[in-house]
Amino acid sequence: MAVLLNFLPQETHIVKEEVCSNNRVEDIITSAIQKDPDWKQTLLLSEDIAVWKMPSLRDAQEKMTFDPNQEMDVSQQDETLLRIVCLRQFGHFLTQVKGLSFQYDADRHLYLSVSSIKDDNVGQGGDDRSQQVEEQLKMAEEETRRNQLMRDMAQLRLQSEVWQLEGSIEPTGEVSFSPYLVPDTGVLTSHLSLIRQLASSTRFIIIIPQTVIAGLDFSKKQLSKAREAIKYLEREFQKGNRYLRAQKENENLALENRTKPPRGEDKAIRTFYSLLECSRYFSQQSSDCEASGMATILTDYKPGQLLSEPLDMAIQVARSIGVQVEYAPEFVNRWKENN
Repeated sequence: MAVLLNFLPQETHIVKEEVCSNNRVEDIITSAIQKDPDWKQTLLLSEDIAVWKMPSLRDAQEKMTFDPNQEMDVSQQDETLLRIVCLRQFGHFLTQVKGLSFQYDADRHLYLSVSSIKDDNVGQGGDDRSQQVEEQLKMAEEETRRNQLMRDMAQLRLQSEVWQLEGSIEPTGEVSFSPYLVPDTGVLTSHLSLIRQLASSTRFIIIIPQTVIAGLDFSKKQLSKAREAIKYLEREFQKGNRYLRAQKENENLALENRTKPPRGEDKAIRTFYSLLECSRYFSQQSSDCEASGMATILTDYKPGQLLSEPLDMAIQVARSIGVQVEYAPEFVNRWKENN
């Protein structure tokens, strides 16, 4: 159990990375971080519906409201995040059970499980328990080193991508067309054929942000085009298409003057800033070229379309730090004309 829980991401990391797209889910996770003694998971998950009114789960279901006619407004990604938090909270519960050798090391953020050892020699039993703790700590440290190695290898692969794409950089250091493209959800649902063309051109690397994947997952019940986009992405990811891939956990670079967005901030604004932080990360990956123009956010916002003031301001922020923002069909037309 301890090994499983130590593999899961911490609640603080989930909130910090802003991978959660549902405010209710975020509130539940935040409450868990604050160690609320009355914490309970009150949002229905798919498995809760499947076992609804099971007698043995009556106490756990008391604070939940189930309406069979109500559509679930939680994406699969948010459901997964809630399951992770529930498992980790169960781990914290086990540490409070008397007679159970299950501990949580707050300094190392690790769960430790020491099996009960029946031994006439109490001192020897204590030594065995200490040895088990040391072995678990050693396993956790090895896992940390392994994860760091994988991050380093990912960084080397990214650097290799940059070197191979630097053929697109003009001698002046300016980019005629950004090698990195970051589409928003609207582009994938409304202009999927354009993404297919760009991906098959082998001229660009298209990064699909996690917030976009969550947006498609949330819309798939209502939009057939969202389902089509998800199927296309799944096929390409499984094939290992090097020109179209999902954003990795560490591939974002926060804005210096951007504080954590307020809870009431429009979802479109939050999503755009997530795309911007992803784009900013990739724009900083080449040491031989200017960051300006290395990444472009492709949107479904038509030229001249009236945008909200906060969204328009966010687009200006992107351009001020060298990240281009373009209407996807115009970008593709301009690229075709230049080829």
